[in-house]
Amino acid sequence: MDLHVGIIIAVAGLIAGLINGVVGGASLMTYPILVATGLSPVAAVVTNTLGMGGGNLFAVIPHLRSKRVLLRKWLKPAAITACGGVLGAMLLKVSPERVFAVLVPVLVLFATLTMLAPRPLLEPHGAGHRHTNWRLGFSGVYCGYFGSGMGVISMAVLARDGRLNMREVAIIKNLVIACANSAAS
Repeated sequence: MDLHVGIIIAVAGLIAGLINGVVGGASLMTYPILVATGLSPVAAVVTNTLGMGGGNLFAVIPHLRSKRVLLRKWLKPAAITACGGVLGAMLLKVSPERVFAVLVPVLVLFATLTMLAPRPLLEPHGAGHRHTNWRLGFSGVYCGYFGSGMGVISMAVLARDGRLNMREVAIIKNLVIACANSAAS
């Protein structure tokens, strides 16, 4: 690897780490950069997962003793997300690379559209928490398979839960992504 390519990757990684800790979605920026440097799509996903996961973990650490966000009550959903991450990583391992390359634009579109999808009309405000666990499990599968956009997806799921303010959504997002990435790795 040339020095200038390494510098580009390092700068992109630092910027992405800052973005990911706050709002997420930065892996949508780093994935194409990794592919542009010559990595195969699957190698870029694995690199992205390993590189970005630590940022989410470090974003959770300052909140471990906080009384404002009860992380303990989110351990079960985080474990469900981690199980999804393992399943997604297993799917990535057995999927042909050409299938994965075809799915990438669909997955990016899916991640983008999750933030735009309205809360179901028949679901009363605050009743979304009944669906949070399976939605997070599905997002874990997505994370283990592709990962880019997981921050956006998990923020959409958690925002629809109805029990969290946006600060708490950002903190819990980092928890579930750290668990899914760790399990998928």
